[in-house]
Amino acid sequence: MYLHLGGDTVIDQKKIVAILDLATAKGEDEAGRFSKKIQAADSVEREDEDMDSLKDEFTASVKDISESGKQKSLIITTDGYYFSPISTRTLLKRSSFFEESEEINEVREN
Repeated sequence: MYLHLGGDTVIDQKKIVAILDLATAKGEDEAGRFSKKIQAADSVEREDEDMDSLKDEFTASVKDISESGKQKSLIITTDGYYFSPISTRTLLKRSSFFEESEEINEVREN
């Protein structure tokens, strides 16, 4: 099934590795440092040679689908990273809804 991340972005749920809540990932824990590193790499100019490799590592696959400063979640997939304006709770509800729908359809088919 697919999950709507906001705007016109939809991804295959099977490709999701993790969904981080950016409200709680702003600290100095691993999730916070990771999200800051991705955000920094996404905004780096290509003038700094050291940052060039960091930018190449992340930004080819970083997509910010929210308005500036309105990111609520970071979705990590096998294809890249998505900053979404939708909360992790809402994304979870949406993914659970689809899973329940699949189960209902399987029962109906049998």
